Amino acid sequence: VSAGGRALVRNGNVVRYLSEDDQTVVLSLPDAPMTFGGRARHMVENLLAATGATLGLGLSIEDVSEGLRTFRSDLRSNAGRLNVFELDGRTIVVDYAHNESGLEALIAFARSLMPPEGRLAVIVGTAGDRQDSVFDALGRIAAEQADRVYIKENLNYLRGREAGEGTRLMRAGVERVGKTDRLGGVMQGEHDALLAALGWSSQGDAVAIMCLEEQLAVLRELRHRGATEWGEAAP
Repeated sequence: VSAGGRALVRNGNVVRYLSEDDQTVVLSLPDAPMTFGGRARHMVENLLAATGATLGLGLSIEDVSEGLRTFRSDLRSNAGRLNVFELDGRTIVVDYAHNESGLEALIAFARSLMPPEGRLAVIVGTAGDRQDSVFDALGRIAAEQADRVYIKENLNYLRGREAGEGTRLMRAGVERVGKTDRLGGVMQGEHDALLAALGWSSQGDAVAIMCLEEQLAVLRELRHRGATEWGEAAP
């Protein structure tokens, strides 16, 4: 900014647009539903990037702010991407995370929604065209940062791998950090893994799922059980 450039920054819970001569408030994070009140730090990063891009294209701050206020990461606007549900006192996060950084962001976000004494179950897996090291890292990250780990197969996303190869690599990641006591099982799909995680969890806990191929089945299961979306009034 001092060199004549412009910047977008998060200052507390306020997003500001800075230039050499001025500071303009774009909006407060509690007014941006996609950030879940600023809890989803990776979505704050996305907000800053999108704001920069749209301002660069010539949109007004007022129009950009209105877009940020009205876009929601829910089933209507963004199904499968950071959808949050409440079910019997548990928090369920369904997201299309598919790599290490996505998993870390998903876990951090789920933790931010839980009480300190709550337990976190995470369901992990990804497409087969990732490197072996990615599968290993998913197992390691999940085992180190969650209380319960469910490894799931994605049979429609093998992409050249043999069935079971990816799950073996993830299990090896869990074993490598000595956390096999946290492994809840290796499941044949995301829906089966969700059922297992729901059976393990209870009030105050959270379940986070890397959901790639069985989104409809997962979302239908949650709705069937009476889950409500974030910000949605209970029936």
